[in-house]
Amino acid sequence: MSSVQRLIAHPDLRGFVESVTDAEAADGDLSDLMSSERHVELVSLLKESISVAFEAAEDYKDYFNESREFCRIDSMLDVAEMRASVERGDRGLDEFREDLDLYIDQTKQLDSLVESANMGILSINTKALRALFLPFPKQCMDNIFNLLPQLASERYQNFINEVHDATAKLSSSPCSVEEFVAYIEFMESCLAKRSDFDDEFMLVTAYYELIEEYHIQVPDIDHAAFKTLPTDFNAYKGSLDFAEGSHEEREMKFSSDLEREVEGVGKEVADIRVLAGHEMILDGSAKSSEVIELTTRLVSKVEEQKAQAKRIQKYQRLFKVFETSFEDIDECSEEVTLKHTLWTGS
Repeated sequence: MSSVQRLIAHPDLRGFVESVTDAEAADGDLSDLMSSERHVELVSLLKESISVAFEAAEDYKDYFNESREFCRIDSMLDVAEMRASVERGDRGLDEFREDLDLYIDQTKQLDSLVESANMGILSINTKALRALFLPFPKQCMDNIFNLLPQLASERYQNFINEVHDATAKLSSSPCSVEEFVAYIEFMESCLAKRSDFDDEFMLVTAYYELIEEYHIQVPDIDHAAFKTLPTDFNAYKGSLDFAEGSHEEREMKFSSDLEREVEGVGKEVADIRVLAGHEMILDGSAKSSEVIELTTRLVSKVEEQKAQAKRIQKYQRLFKVFETSFEDIDECSEEVTLKHTLWTGS
């Protein structure tokens, strides 16, 4: 206050007081002047001016406190925690939209402040206040403007990798029963998460819609890649629909393949039984090493056909077709094992 000049020393006031004193000496009592309509009017205007000034001062004080509080909160924004909350699933696009609207509103409020104005006896200047507070909401917006394209790109890349991988697998043509079984298992997993894929497609699309809504800059290559997403996703859905629709036809084909494999096992077992009836095996004078070598080979062949039979039965159950019993394998196995034991003693 000591730096502010006292009102009584103001030259304009001194001149007015001196002129009033001169007028008083010439025209009479000061009380006449104070009771005049003009004086009353001036007093009323002065009171009104003071009232307006203090009301404005209160308004600006309230706005200053409000601005100081939201800037304090803005300064606490943690981008790393914001990203982590997205990864945990605690933050979604609605929260990003709310935050962006908040920071945009804060910025508009500060930008709309009149830089200087006369409020009665007060002169208001907001230049320093704006310079102090504006960086806070703008920095928050910049942080989100940087984060959203990163999140959108990462989400898109993870999703499109799954889409491309699934499309490639569903578009393949299995050549064997094993490949067909793996194909069916993968197709069923895709059918089980069909709604999850639809949701993820909508979420990635929503990310880029939000980015466009707020005119956030993204790398050209990311923007171009996103534009291909509907085409790629439709190709995936088409591949899945085709796989599902052709499943029965393909299953019939591979069921026929299994029947041929059953015939193959039967032929192999017949060949083994022919070898098991070799006269050398029943010839006591035969060279034991040669006989044991033969019976050992026959035992191995029987085990191979047993494994093949189990494999065929497994797929027959999977395809829900008649399950072959393979009784001749058991008979062949008993015969070969017995003859092998006769020569090895074990």
